[in-house]
Amino acid sequence: MNSLVEISLASETDVSEIAPISGLAMHDDLLDTFLFGFGRPSAVPEAIFTKAIQDNLKDPLSRVFKASLKNTGEVVGYGTIRFEDGVMEFEDTPWSTPPSVLGPPGSSPVFGEMYRGAIKAKWKQHMRGTPHVVWNSLFVKPEYQRQGIGSELLRWGFATFGLEKHLVWLTTQMRGRNIYRKYGWVDVDHVDVDMSEWGGKLRGFGVHRSPLILRQPGELNKIYGIVEE
Repeated sequence: MNSLVEISLASETDVSEIAPISGLAMHDDLLDTFLFGFGRPSAVPEAIFTKAIQDNLKDPLSRVFKASLKNTGEVVGYGTIRFEDGVMEFEDTPWSTPPSVLGPPGSSPVFGEMYRGAIKAKWKQHMRGTPHVVWNSLFVKPEYQRQGIGSELLRWGFATFGLEKHLVWLTTQMRGRNIYRKYGWVDVDHVDVDMSEWGGKLRGFGVHRSPLILRQPGELNKIYGIVEE
């Protein structure tokens, strides 16, 4: 099958095209609604992702790369990774009881702080003291999903940055886990959040699970039957 896209490194001039993709790709995700709010303006997550991408581009240990349509040049997906030394000097953010007075999901910044803190604590628990790579982002515009673009970004990232020789850590959501398992990641832990504690009882919210997955060096070689000499 011929590829629709060309993968290349991103630059500062791509930020305005890349940043909206994250919010679009996450728009129907329950976690997204709690982080940013139901019916939130698109500018809310876009501003957050704009800063994150700009920071990644300035970080010498990070890489940002994009998928552009061959026929128009439109950026339809992107990925980010970071090389980590395993030092992890940050302090843990303990998970606390939700505030007693809650507004609409996403209205409390405490949720985002607690959720990200729980993810970082598990990451630190598993990877502290071990050099590795964190695959931070992999997003494709909804209308271009299920066309192999996410897989192309993964393969390009591994080939371009030599990731086959590294441990690669990744936090994902249940609906996106299968693509990573296809490329050799395995579950090592998870973070569960009872959304009813944050969104209100008897409103249909259940437990949201974020799988934490790790990929050992050489997994693509095993999948494709490549023998290293």
